[in-house]
Amino acid sequence: MPLSKKLRDELQSFKPWLSDAQNRLQAIQPDSCDRGVILKQLKALKGLRDDVDSHKPEHETLKEDATSLIDSCQSDKYVADGEVKDASKSYNGLVDNISSLEKQLLNTAEAAEQFEESLQPVDDLYNKVEKLLASQEPIGIDKTKGKDAIADIEKFLLALKDNEPKLDEAKEAGQNLLSQLDDKSPDHARVKQELLAVDQKNKNLVDELVKRKAKLEKDLEQADKFHDALQALEDWIPSAQEQVAAQEPVSSDPETVKNQLQQAEVKRLHNILNFLKRSSS
Repeated sequence: MPLSKKLRDELQSFKPWLSDAQNRLQAIQPDSCDRGVILKQLKALKGLRDDVDSHKPEHETLKEDATSLIDSCQSDKYVADGEVKDASKSYNGLVDNISSLEKQLLNTAEAAEQFEESLQPVDDLYNKVEKLLASQEPIGIDKTKGKDAIADIEKFLLALKDNEPKLDEAKEAGQNLLSQLDDKSPDHARVKQELLAVDQKNKNLVDELVKRKAKLEKDLEQADKFHDALQALEDWIPSAQEQVAAQEPVSSDPETVKNQLQQAEVKRLHNILNFLKRSSS
C-alpha cells in the first residue's frame, strides 16, 4: 500500500476519534463543588484518559508515517505538515488538558472540603446564640434571673468576638473555593451568597445580643427599684402592725374613724406585701 494512502487511512480513523474525545472533555465542566458530582467527573475523566492512552500507539504511528512520507515523497508533504501536525498538536493538547482539568477538579474538591470544615464551628456558635435568644423569657422582678440572662449574653458576645479569626478563615476558604469555580456556574453564585450570609449573620447576632442586653439592664433597673420600694414597705409594716393591734372598736368620732381606716389600710398593704414576696420567690 502506498505510504500516502496508508497515512490518509490512519488520519481518517484517528481524526473522528480525536474530535469525539475533545467533545467528551468539554462536557466535563468544573462548575460544581459537590463532592459526589466531582467524583463522577473524575471517574469520567479517568475513562477518557485511559481511552487517550490506548490511542497513543496510533498517534506515534501517525507521526512516524508522516516523517517517512516527507522523506520519500515531497508531493504529499502538505498532508504530513498540515493534517498530521494539526492532529498531533490536538492530541498532545488533549493530554495536557486532561491533566489540567484533573488537577482543577481535585483542587475544587479540596477547597470545598476546607470551606465546609471552616464553616462548621462558625455555624455551631451561631446556632447556640440563636438558641439562647429564643429561650430567654422576660425576667419580671426576678433580679437573679435578670443577672444570669445578662451574663449569658455577655458570654456569647465575647464568644462571637473570639470567633472572628475563624470567621475570617471561613471567608478566606470560601474565596479560594470561588476561584476554582466558573463565574457563571450555579455553585459559584451559591457559595458567594453563602459567604455574604455568614458575614451578615454574625453582625445581626451581635446587634441582637446588644439590644437584648440593653433591655435586660433596663428591666433589671426597674426590678431594683421595685425591690427597694418593697423593702421600704416591709421595714415599715412592723410598726404599723402594732398600731393595728392596738386598734379600738369603731368609734363615732370622725378623727378616730379616720385613724382606724388607716390602720385597716396598713393591714391590707401587709397582705399585698406577702403576696408580692411569694410571687417574686
